[in-house]
Formats: sequence, C-alpha cells, structure tokens
Amino acid sequence: HKVIEMLQRPDLVANVGTVTEFMAQAMGEMLARHGDIFTGVRQKGVILGLEFSNHPEGAVFVSRALYEQGVWAIFSSLDKRVLQWKPGVLLDRETCQDIMNRFDAAMPRARELLHQAGKAN
Repeated sequence: HKVIEMLQRPDLVANVGTVTEFMAQAMGEMLARHGDIFTGVRQKGVILGLEFSNHPEGAVFVSRALYEQGVWAIFSSLDKRVLQWKPGVLLDRETCQDIMNRFDAAMPRARELLHQAGKAN
C-alpha cells in the first residue's frame, strides 16, 4: 500500500512527467547522433525500448557497452534488437543528464562490438 501511496503523490507524478519529457528529448538527440546503429525509440513514460536494428542481436552488444559505462539495461528476450530500459521515477535532472552522457559515451564501444560481430553497417 505504501508504494501505491507514494506513486500517487503529486510531486512524484510531476517528476515522472519531467523524466519522461527529458528522456524523450535526449533519446531523440541520441538517435540523431547515432542513427547508424540506434534506429528507434519506443517509450511509455519512463519505460523505453531502444531499437538497434542493424544487427539481429544489436541490443546485446549495446547492453554490454552501456554496462561498461555504469548503465544497466537489458536486451529483450523476444527481440534482441531491442534494449529494455527503465530509468526510474525518482531521478532528478542531473542524474538523467549523467545517464545520457554515459549512454553517449557507450556508443563508440557499441559500434566496435557490432563491428567485431561482423554485421554492423
């Protein structure tokens, strides 16, 4: 009951909106910068599906590259081109930006891993 009560608090609901908007904008920018490997975003609030469609298991490699940068995200077992990512409802803007900086920093390593797999564009 306590969790439901917390999730209904106006300040938390407002923060979910802030994080949702931040991630939507930031992922749009990432897509523009890394469109050679990052091919789409599915978003419902703070739950995201990030598509890496240039390899049948693209998200597996991106998951590893993100982990090396300290970001936990896991590939979908149903579609290994999609990375499942749930940043959370309690993040502040500074933490969101730090995560996006880490995401950006992981993309060269993701490209390297995809290239090593022999199926990158």
